[in-house]
Amino acid sequence: MELRGVSDKRSNYRGEFFETLRTEFSSEVELLAKIDHRNLVKLLGYLDKGNERLIITEYVPNGTLREHLDGMRNKILDFNQRLEISIDVAHALTYLHLYAEKQIIHRDVKSSNIFLTESMRAKVADFGFARLGSIDSDKTHISTKVKGTVGYLDPEYMRTYQLTPKSDVYSFGILLTEILTGRRPVELKKPPEERVTLRWVFKKFDEGNVRDMVDPLMQEVLDEEILMKMFELAFQCAAPTRNDRPDMKAVGEQLWVIRMDYLRRGRRGSCIGTELDFHLDSRTSRVWPGPGVTSLLWMGNVRISSQGSFFVVGRSRALGGQLYQVNGRGTRVLVPSRCEEPWMTRL
Repeated sequence: MELRGVSDKRSNYRGEFFETLRTEFSSEVELLAKIDHRNLVKLLGYLDKGNERLIITEYVPNGTLREHLDGMRNKILDFNQRLEISIDVAHALTYLHLYAEKQIIHRDVKSSNIFLTESMRAKVADFGFARLGSIDSDKTHISTKVKGTVGYLDPEYMRTYQLTPKSDVYSFGILLTEILTGRRPVELKKPPEERVTLRWVFKKFDEGNVRDMVDPLMQEVLDEEILMKMFELAFQCAAPTRNDRPDMKAVGEQLWVIRMDYLRRGRRGSCIGTELDFHLDSRTSRVWPGPGVTSLLWMGNVRISSQGSFFVVGRSRALGGQLYQVNGRGTRVLVPSRCEEPWMTRL
């Protein structure tokens, strides 16, 4: 039988790890059934028969974030995409920590557990290690055996066996350094001083060599102040003690502020087409949205209007790779124009 649009995770419970695998399976099914968020993989069904256990989730076609960072997908993630992915993951974890029916701590946040859709939006997967948070409002943690992936594990959790949502925040901080540098948390083939990525990044940051840390696959001229803000946020998340870390909601809010700052600083692009006047940060500026456009232009789901105050920023390519306009009948149609550096605009 061929299943389209779904993904399966199969376990065969035999051997010495039977009970462990059985517990992880039950945990994953229970938790997946409780969540509903666009940045989390959806549970479609499961099979539990004899020694066979099968979890069926939605299929996310673009592979994992780690595969993209390794260059295995023949698509290099630009900075904007990496920033959007970071925000998506932050939103997913915020939902688990604050807005799910019961608080959920993922406990295994890492790049190989983050899948990308066709539009390069992130979905967090694999809840085998996840735990429900404490149901006692007076308790700030739950005591449990340490589980997770080396390099992403919260050092305070490893030392005290006390699991809190801040353990996911630590893992997210490591993930953020991974997204920015392209490096895994532990790089055994690197020189000794570079093997632990977080330590290497700390050292480079202290030396003022921010650009030296950025993934060389990103062939972009990036604003150093934006990069510094991203790394500083990663360091806050990866603080050694949980009390020094922000919660995931605050992390998502900081990332959004960074994103807006990044867009405001974006370079202007050029397109072949009709010139229209727009109001840009209290100054008159111009954009070239393509021939035949009257008052409205659409890129993806973002509205551009020739009236009102808003800002316009550069982007390496249009959302979805296409430019759109609204014709006389109010229908969105493709603009037949080549743009080397189209625009993204938000009201």
